[in-house]
Amino acid sequence: MDDMKSDMAGAAAVLATMKVAGMLNLPLRLIGITPCTENMPDAQAYHPADVITASNGKTIEIISTDARATDSGGCPGVRRALSA
Repeated sequence: MDDMKSDMAGAAAVLATMKVAGMLNLPLRLIGITPCTENMPDAQAYHPADVITASNGKTIEIISTDARATDSGGCPGVRRALSA
């Protein structure tokens, strides 16, 4: 996911063009279309760089939301269940 920051380059170029055209007060009618959205299933989804605290107190930084939970330091609930 860290490499996906360049996915917004096209939209950024359109926004910059629109801003500069407005600042230069060009005698043009410009329409800029930038299909921008945050790729989240719902408002409670994690973002890269979020830090969460697991039930065992260990803090985990979310690096990639594409990763499985087992990649983020293990699952304390599974460890508890196995040790019981």
